[in-house]
Amino acid sequence: MDGLVSACVSTPGLHVHAADHKAPAGLVRVTTVVCDGSLDDVTIAGDFTLLPQDALAVLEARLDGLNQIARGQPGGVDACV
Repeated sequence: MDGLVSACVSTPGLHVHAADHKAPAGLVRVTTVVCDGSLDDVTIAGDFTLLPQDALAVLEARLDGLNQIARGQPGGVDACV
């Protein structure tokens, strides 16, 4: 995908994945920490506007703790190389 930069660091049971997407309107950066198959932390940042102002914090909080397999994505972020 054009404009996408991705990196992943893995140890047994713990994976940190960071992705940057350069869109025409700005940069979006997502960092996830997956511990034992569940999202332990999600951070979304970049050069964009999201309203209402607390929407980003609400989205990050709802993603934290989400189980990858329950979402129907076997391996999910754990499958990063």
